[in-house]
Amino acid sequence: MLTTKNAMIFKVLLNYFQASTNPKLLKKFNSEEAKVINAQKTAIVEPDLFFKWPKELIMRTHYSWLARVIQTVPEYLQQAMVNAFPEPVAHKLKLFLKFPEFPGDLGEPLKEFLLKIFFQYWHPMETLPIAYFPETNLSPLLKLSKDSLIKLISYLALQDVANLIRLTVDKTTLKNVYACLDQKQREYMRICLHYKVKLNFPKLNLSNWNGKPEVFENILQYFGMLRMAKALSGHSESFLWMITHALDTGRGSMIEKNYETQKIPGISDHLAQQIIFLLNFLNLKT
Repeated sequence: MLTTKNAMIFKVLLNYFQASTNPKLLKKFNSEEAKVINAQKTAIVEPDLFFKWPKELIMRTHYSWLARVIQTVPEYLQQAMVNAFPEPVAHKLKLFLKFPEFPGDLGEPLKEFLLKIFFQYWHPMETLPIAYFPETNLSPLLKLSKDSLIKLISYLALQDVANLIRLTVDKTTLKNVYACLDQKQREYMRICLHYKVKLNFPKLNLSNWNGKPEVFENILQYFGMLRMAKALSGHSESFLWMITHALDTGRGSMIEKNYETQKIPGISDHLAQQIIFLLNFLNLKT
């Protein structure tokens, strides 16, 4: 069976060899396979990106996901395997797994060998080089760093805070909320207060909040991740995988849990527009 990943690779190869002027290439496939290949929406003509992808994928994946895989590898290989990773991933993994410094340098051939073993234990779903992904309105998310994604997630939840503030008369709660916001967040809150489209979405409740900024940030992250998951609903699972694995396992798993395979009518498009606005508002570079 021709997988989506393989179909995309064949489409890139066909683009590279200009199959449109050489239809004999497609005749190598049966009618169903040819249909799947032609359905891939990409004009990319660089097949070499696929061969560079494994190391790029490691660099793009948060170390907490990689650590999970390393812990399934035989213990006698784990420390050496971590040292085979490129920096700064190797350093972060050593700290996370509490491994001591490895004596000496492994050398490139041994590093390549250990990474091949790693990929025998790691089975990322049908991930492809970012350039191969079909363009969507949320494609800029694929190029954001973990820190930029976390910042975006916090800002997404400010709409929930604004919805609550409209109905709040308790001055202490209002004072505590604004004390937790910086100037840029307050500016965006003012925009949110004028946005009155009602979505069928969980309601934020701050009645049990103790006023501590770190607890408030956790609340923002929770509601922001809900919004991110619903905005991503309807996108491919490969697209979702790339976003969730750029984040740590906690945040990524939360988004995966609340994602839906089909776009949510009346919700996903509105949230996608909010994300697009915030990318410009925050000047998040892709």
